[in-house]
Amino acid sequence: MPTAHLKVPASRSVSGLMLRAVFAISFPVILGCGGETTGSEYLALGASDTTGIGAEPLKEGYVFQIERDLTDLGEDVVLQNLGIPGATADEIEDEELGFAEILDPPELVTLWTGSNDVVRGRTVEEFEGDLRGIFSKINDIKSDTTVVVVASVPNLTALPRFVAEPDPNVTVARIAAFN
Repeated sequence: MPTAHLKVPASRSVSGLMLRAVFAISFPVILGCGGETTGSEYLALGASDTTGIGAEPLKEGYVFQIERDLTDLGEDVVLQNLGIPGATADEIEDEELGFAEILDPPELVTLWTGSNDVVRGRTVEEFEGDLRGIFSKINDIKSDTTVVVVASVPNLTALPRFVAEPDPNVTVARIAAFN
C-alpha cells in the first residue's frame, strides 16, 4: 500500500488532517460510486484520544468529527470505536483488534497510537513489532478497498505536563524514533 506524507500546519485539526488524507487517497471508495449503501463501517483504533478524552465534550474528539464529516457528505457511517484509554500498541493489537475480527470489514480504519508507548518507556523495537502485528491483523479484517489512516506521535514535550515536569522517556529524539 503506498504511503502519503502530508505536512500540515499545527493549527489544522487532527480530524481535518485525517479526513483530508482519506479523501486524497480514496474519495470514491469511501462514498461509493453511486447507488445505494447499507452503511460504511468505520473502525477507530487507539487510546484515550480515540475515545474522545481531552475533547470537550467527548463527542468533539477526532473520531466523532470524522464520523460527522462523512455523514455530512451523505455517507451512512457505522462507527466502531474500539479505543481504550491508556492503551499501548500491544494492547491495541491484542484487545482492540481481537474484538475487531468479529465485525464487518471496515471501509475506513483510523489508528493513532504510540504516545502511551513513549511515556511508558517502551522501546522502539517493541513498538515496531506491535505495529507489524497491528497492520497484519488489519490486513486480515479489511477488504481490498479499505482505507487505513495512521497518525503519528505528536510532540509530547510541548504538553504542559511534560514542560512542568520533564520525563526522560518523553524526548524529541524518542518521539522522532517512534515516528
